[in-house]
Amino acid sequence: MSGSHSGFDRDYLIITGSGRSGTNMLLELLDCHDNTFCRNEPHALETNPVFPLSEELAEDLVPDVTIEAWTDAMRFCGSHNGERDRFDQVGKRYFRPGPLPALGLNLFKRRRVRSALSVFNPAYRTLEWPCPPLYISRKRLAQSYPVFKILRSPIPITATHAQDPRQRVAHMIRDPKGNLRSWYNRYIVTSVGDPVKVFNDNMTQVPSILRHYGEDPDQYGVFSEDALFETQLWLWRYIQETLIDRIGNSDRYMAFLYADAVKKPVQTAEKLYGFLGLDFDEATAEKVRSTRNTLFAKGHSHDVPEIRMERAIERVLTGSKAMDVLGTLQSKAAA
Repeated sequence: MSGSHSGFDRDYLIITGSGRSGTNMLLELLDCHDNTFCRNEPHALETNPVFPLSEELAEDLVPDVTIEAWTDAMRFCGSHNGERDRFDQVGKRYFRPGPLPALGLNLFKRRRVRSALSVFNPAYRTLEWPCPPLYISRKRLAQSYPVFKILRSPIPITATHAQDPRQRVAHMIRDPKGNLRSWYNRYIVTSVGDPVKVFNDNMTQVPSILRHYGEDPDQYGVFSEDALFETQLWLWRYIQETLIDRIGNSDRYMAFLYADAVKKPVQTAEKLYGFLGLDFDEATAEKVRSTRNTLFAKGHSHDVPEIRMERAIERVLTGSKAMDVLGTLQSKAAA
């Protein structure tokens, strides 16, 4: 890729990291601002142009992306709503005055209502649809700060970063033990229910990742609990280190520590807003203080054996640059 191209006439932010790392928290902190347009995982919707770029993780499996295609995809994200987005924020500058925003949000979050409204716009029937002019001013929306939480896409993000001067990246990093506990409970136990299936899914990417690190790509031929945890950590390591190695020195990249964000949400929000050039006043700080991540309010139902996590970490993460960066962030947070 050469030259530069942007589908936006303003900066936009990508929130990224590995799954179960706390990226949702960064999205919620930014949604407290009255002029952010926040999208939750648009890449996971088959209607989204980023979807084909996020189906694969390892670089040799990801299709080539041009800077024109990427920034046009970002422009698409910035003008649409989708089924994964939040529909409970009404205090945005781009909403029309009066009761229409609350009414419109309540209507458009319902698939049956959108289907009925598709007589006006067939796109309302799909997983993503153009922001409805009923309650959103498109002129004011074009003046908002787009924020997209996009996971499983370190290759297209880093491949386009230098060519797209509008792109900023907030990278949330969670310590591997916390990540493994959350992944096992929220994903395997609660969502999928089948560890073998998760292992097999991991193995669509892990051999390529092992080759990237000079490891034997055939070492995990058979399912075991140890193999399940180790393959997950290979994914964790690859995502973190791809971002760190390729754009970690960019002034448009910033890493955040999950544990620090949980303990100090206001300070984290202030740092994040400053990174983006957004104003941060006491009213916004109060909204941040009142924000609670209720998506997973209950504690973990299954305890992951400490010895299994430590064994996997020693096997996969010894000498990992991601662990060095994590240690640096932890030292700064403790200072």
